[in-house]
Amino acid sequence: MKVIKINHSINLFFERIPIFNKKIVDVAFLGSFSGHYGWKETSFGDCDLWFFCDDINDKSTWDYIFKTLEALSKYLCLQYPELTIIYEVAYGPYKPEIAKLDHEVLFLHITVDDKRSYQEHSDFTKLSWSKYECYKNKHMLNDLCAYYEPLSLDLLTAKYGIEEGLSRLREGSLDIIKYDFNENKMRTFSYKLGNYVFSEYMLYISMTNARNFFRALGFASADTLQNDQFVEEFCCYLNSDSLKKIYHIKKNVEKHGYEIISPKELYDISYSFMEELSIAWRKSSVC
Repeated sequence: MKVIKINHSINLFFERIPIFNKKIVDVAFLGSFSGHYGWKETSFGDCDLWFFCDDINDKSTWDYIFKTLEALSKYLCLQYPELTIIYEVAYGPYKPEIAKLDHEVLFLHITVDDKRSYQEHSDFTKLSWSKYECYKNKHMLNDLCAYYEPLSLDLLTAKYGIEEGLSRLREGSLDIIKYDFNENKMRTFSYKLGNYVFSEYMLYISMTNARNFFRALGFASADTLQNDQFVEEFCCYLNSDSLKKIYHIKKNVEKHGYEIISPKELYDISYSFMEELSIAWRKSSVC
């Protein structure tokens, strides 16, 4: 699928359907579907959408979000009948467990926040999101980030950072919070090493901590380069090819699905990379 076409179609949906009110105040594309890093084609599209709401403790807000996502999903199914379209509200590094990509899949990965829940995101997340434009108020994410400055950019202790990453790898266990529309509540789901969601977590912490390392150093490339270019630059900086191996696995997953992964191989490479990152961080001037 062409990411740029999906982006344009979703923006057109927002233009045609009056979804914005106190329940959904604004929305933003995050990551690869934002166009910030350019456009690509993929068979496994992870479209990250951030919904900003007035109060996520209000059940009627979630009812409204559900109706909006159902309408968006149906709209996209009509536009792209060749795609399998899945949506979930999930906090953190999560993708659906698709073993083999026999056809193209578009995953609408929804994060829902109000002012209180936004505050709970790590400062690295606030910083990385600040570059993305919202649909109604373009600078909302930048303004929200600025409100919490000065930010604490300690990669060792950050949420999803080095220490937490190494700890979860040693435990071989991960918890993901998702909103269950059937039960109308947040639920915590646990995933173990060998599960595809845990494999996605290993890819995520490696790629994200590498970018956060450069963010903490003030390197603009952390928020400007596409993955191919960024991985090359980071590997030269760290004098290690570990991230290249991880990124190669990530690209294969996007083409073929998770069954192509050897969980043990990915675990060994990810653990080694996170240890390398820990040593480099402790030696850096920002530590």
